[in-house]
Amino acid sequence: MNGTLFGIIEFEKDPPRFDYFWRYFESWAQDAGGFAALALLMLAISQFFARDNSRTVRFNTLMRLFSFVAFIGYAVYIAIMISGSLFPAREQMRLDGVAETSFKFKNLSKEGLEDISGKLLMFSGLAAMIAFATPFFIDLFKMRFRRIFALAKLSFVEAMRRKIFWVFLAFLIVFLFPAKWFFSIKAEDEVRSSVSVVHYVLEILLVPISLMLAAFSIPNDVKNQTIHTVVTKPVERFEILLGRFIGYMSLMTVALFGLTAISYVLISASKIDPLAAEESMKARLPKYGVMDFLAKQENFVGVDVGNEKTYRKFIAGGPTSSHRGLYSFSDISGLSSMSAVPCEFAFDIYRLTKGEENRGIQTSFDFRSWKYDSSPAREAEYDAAVRDIRNAQPPEDESDTIQAERWKKANEVARKFGRYEFKGFPMLNYHTYGIKVPPALFENAASGTPPKVIRKFTDGSTEEHHPYVFVYVHCDSPSQMLGIAQYDLYFLEAEGKFSFNYFKGVVGIWCRLALAIGLAVVFSTYFAGIISLLLAFFLFLLGYFTEFLVSLATKTNPGGGPMEALTKLVRGDVAATPLENSPVVSVVLFADDIFRWFVRRFFNIVPDIDRFVWANYVSEGFSIRPELMAVNILFLIGYLLPWFLIGYYLLKTREIAA
Repeated sequence: MNGTLFGIIEFEKDPPRFDYFWRYFESWAQDAGGFAALALLMLAISQFFARDNSRTVRFNTLMRLFSFVAFIGYAVYIAIMISGSLFPAREQMRLDGVAETSFKFKNLSKEGLEDISGKLLMFSGLAAMIAFATPFFIDLFKMRFRRIFALAKLSFVEAMRRKIFWVFLAFLIVFLFPAKWFFSIKAEDEVRSSVSVVHYVLEILLVPISLMLAAFSIPNDVKNQTIHTVVTKPVERFEILLGRFIGYMSLMTVALFGLTAISYVLISASKIDPLAAEESMKARLPKYGVMDFLAKQENFVGVDVGNEKTYRKFIAGGPTSSHRGLYSFSDISGLSSMSAVPCEFAFDIYRLTKGEENRGIQTSFDFRSWKYDSSPAREAEYDAAVRDIRNAQPPEDESDTIQAERWKKANEVARKFGRYEFKGFPMLNYHTYGIKVPPALFENAASGTPPKVIRKFTDGSTEEHHPYVFVYVHCDSPSQMLGIAQYDLYFLEAEGKFSFNYFKGVVGIWCRLALAIGLAVVFSTYFAGIISLLLAFFLFLLGYFTEFLVSLATKTNPGGGPMEALTKLVRGDVAATPLENSPVVSVVLFADDIFRWFVRRFFNIVPDIDRFVWANYVSEGFSIRPELMAVNILFLIGYLLPWFLIGYYLLKTREIAA
């Protein structure tokens, strides 16, 4: 199973899961609630100074009540922050998880005080959100689906009549053909390249269409005075915004999935190389574990060989090396019922010496149940039992009775001892390989409950982990190093259909189109068309640079903040050289701290585009799980909901017609 560049798929953090829903919700309530509280304050000020209150949103009793609760909560949080010096610690703990600050507040521990403050921020944010959304909830009962559908249909038809839509679609048709028709591609990369090109072109051409259609819709209606005919009817203002959004999304959905169907037919109709089909025409369902490093020295976290990307850390090779990569699996359901359990892996190789030309390195795998007894007597008994069956694989030909007997014996040993070894596996850089593991090993591990292990996250939270099976990875080749990461090794649970997975991958593009259309429609409720287009495009484009914004906010970017970088540039200092302590430098660093505070606030309104990029799953033959899709769609709704509330206020307070 060699040939897959599995290293392309790199998970810098755990994929979103429903298990962490409360954590996501708490963070969303804190961030969105903070902006809602700021909006409430601005509404109160505008209402106080407004000469004509007919164009302002008046605070009703419910809004006053929840606003009072929210601001009382924020006041209590600020009091705790000042008395306990919590703000600097919490601000940094949320970003990098390494801050250490000692303080006391009514004999509460640091963790307890942080938990209380986090819950206080969450409930204050929720109260602010409810207060801000109260007028919308009241008007929600006045809305009618029939009117929204009519406005959506009108938007759909208007967009269909625009020439720019058909011009962009004409450009798209050319790129839907398989990439191998135009470029010279390696046989095993045929499907991978075609999928990547189709996804890239669909996004780069459909997003601009969506932005232009949505950004100029309402401003053109105002300019042409056609909106006067609509607002003088019994139509709610928000129905206009919602109708525009649904209409343009309907059109883009039809275009997106129609073009996807054409591209899939073209890929399937072409003569696909068997190597490409083996690598990419799949939808693997993997079971991932938790990775750690083992060595004689304490707190070993792998070797950094100086690569630009630090996603993988390395272990030293050789018979005397104590370095091990350890994968622990807490979910082994369904594996014991298989005839042979596939374990697939793809590692990075860093060569300290040239080695043998055109040959990979030797790697050993040790699969152990949590019940394995490592006492000397039991080890000796195990060695005697497996003397002639190490590296046993399931038979490819059932008539090979010797191989079948070895595999049967390997199952018996795995059931009795809870261990299976495969030594000296030859492997090349970034290629995906597979080892068949006896299912009896998982049968042995499934009986009973293993002791729990506490898994710690960078944000300070913890999770109970019950590992049933452990996989020890060792590099046998001397003067070579093996780079491993958490998602480089997995047990293959099943394989789905590539066709279904191909269409699931396009849902990620659909989510990005929803972000673009939603932002453009909201901005168009107040700004002119060209301004709405530029604002929506600017925010959408920033979503691809979230890593850079995080580095600015967490003080991890090279050279420091803008003032620090400017100071070093004027002085002619090297970017990595720290500034000497002086009053001027203190002012410069303080200015950068203020800048980072604003960057962290601004970062909350930037959409995370990368979470909707799923093309690598499809091109590498990995199934996009429904859980991943559902959680990310919830993220999409959570991001667009506050923007739609802002659009509701902007359109409601805008003077269009009496």
